[in-house]
Amino acid sequence: MKVLFLKHAFRNIFRNRFRSISILLTTGICSAVLIVIGGFYDYLFRSVENEVIAEQGHIKIYKKASGESSGDFSQEMWECTDYDGLEKDILNCNNVSMVTPRLVISGLAGFDEKTAIFQGDAVVFERENMINAILLHGKTPLSTESETSGVHIGKILARNLGVGRGDIINLLVQTDIVKGISFTVTDVITTVSEELDRVYIKMPLKPVQTLLDTNKLHSMHVFLKENKDTDAIKNRIGEIIKKRGLDLKVSLYNESGSYFEEVQNVYMNNYYFILMVIMITIFFSIANTITMAIMERVKEMGTLRSFGMSIRHLIVLFIYEGFFLGLFGYAFGIFIAVSGSTIINSIGGIYIPPPPTEEKGFYAIINISLVPLFISFIIATGVSVLSSFISTLKITSLTIIDELGHI
Repeated sequence: MKVLFLKHAFRNIFRNRFRSISILLTTGICSAVLIVIGGFYDYLFRSVENEVIAEQGHIKIYKKASGESSGDFSQEMWECTDYDGLEKDILNCNNVSMVTPRLVISGLAGFDEKTAIFQGDAVVFERENMINAILLHGKTPLSTESETSGVHIGKILARNLGVGRGDIINLLVQTDIVKGISFTVTDVITTVSEELDRVYIKMPLKPVQTLLDTNKLHSMHVFLKENKDTDAIKNRIGEIIKKRGLDLKVSLYNESGSYFEEVQNVYMNNYYFILMVIMITIFFSIANTITMAIMERVKEMGTLRSFGMSIRHLIVLFIYEGFFLGLFGYAFGIFIAVSGSTIINSIGGIYIPPPPTEEKGFYAIINISLVPLFISFIIATGVSVLSSFISTLKITSLTIIDELGHI
């Protein structure tokens, strides 16, 4: 019986080909939009995630601050008398790949007769370069040599000071007394925003610690081999820190209130809105088609009922028709999405202009994954079945005589 219903429903969708084709186009385009946007957001989230991890690591260790709220970052320096031992204990944790320290520093930068305020990070360059190369470019750097006398400077700050690669820049910092140090500019870089480009300098850690006569840090950043079991590793690092008697906070890059979570929430809200619009579009498109089919086949339904077919079987028949319309529309949507994304990716992606707070745009690639494919399938077929069911409820009030006498 079910096979007979399926065959009959399949044939019925070709009775009015123009109407069926219009529904297939509507459902196909809606499905393709869901798949492509889902693929775009998948690429976007992975890119943002890699940038956030490259900037602060999978796990960040820093000094607790009194009255600190979720998401705040304390700039208070903390004593690290046995950094090597602490680093070794963390590296012994399962899945930990690298630990790198950072120190925030600010002061006055000068070149020739020009000066400007700067703020930057003192880092271990060979580790930072390896992290950036692997996470942002997907390859191991050719060279991991340490830079001990060079700095990377934001391009706007470099322009304001009139410096370029190979120039020697002088930095003054205030401790108990004013201290100075000179570095060679090895690279002019573009950061995530113009505001940061105006002040940013990245410099080697050891000379800065020597200048400040301290071994203190602002933070340690832990990078994992694979982005999994982060909560367990975070808890393990917390136990190590507690055993050493250090008053430090351990946080994940994607925990509540983090920058990554905020970005993800904004884009997911946009996706949910698009999802609702497409659901409504498919619902009314299928409902209109099934309703028209019912009105055209009232006498046919009366004939079928006079031969013993129940109302429930008629409803099932129309539901199958709606399901086939949604399924074929979904298949057509996959074809559109795959073809379109292949063309887009082959030309290098779609250029996305930078947001107001950033300077660099980027080219977006469409990563078609199983999640948007599954969501699109559920929307296309599920909404079609629901729409068909609701549309066919009106035939339950008709008698066989009403249907046979329908004009």
